[in-house]
Amino acid sequence: MTTSRAIREFLSSAKFERQLVRAYERYEILTEADLQTITAEALRRTLRIIRRSVESASHHVVTCNPRFKACDGIPDILIWKNGKPRFWVELKDRTKFHENVAGDDWEKLKEYCRRYRTIQRGYLIYVARRKSDLIHMKNDRRLTWIPIVLEPTLKIDFQKWEDEYTKRAHYVEQPKRQVATAG
Repeated sequence: MTTSRAIREFLSSAKFERQLVRAYERYEILTEADLQTITAEALRRTLRIIRRSVESASHHVVTCNPRFKACDGIPDILIWKNGKPRFWVELKDRTKFHENVAGDDWEKLKEYCRRYRTIQRGYLIYVARRKSDLIHMKNDRRLTWIPIVLEPTLKIDFQKWEDEYTKRAHYVEQPKRQVATAG
């Protein structure tokens, strides 16, 4: 199995989806930056496992938000091989699927994969918290669309989870009470 195929199978797998859902259940993901970190770490673990059977996997490095001067965009995650970018991963974390947001990222990903010959594959991983009309993007030889909806997959009461998620994601510290001094 090639490294490219192993990465594609991992990102499209139920195992990867379960890892993300578990991280959301534990409130480890509250922002898109958290999603990037968790995904990058999952990819690093997967590459360590792949290295045992695929020699070429030992030359891969995973980075979050690298400064890619060749383009006007900043990838959420790049997987490099021998100092060249090979896999481009875009991530979205939203309340529900938005066709225009997904479409814009899909087109951006298409453009970058077409423009840079070292990029072998691009992935758009879109996590929506609530059920909505699922958007279908047409996968092709170089691009893979990975939608994940949390509401039906969380193993806990979704409304209670979402209330707590919102509190934590938009945390506002309560001011300390002033103690009246006798004077």
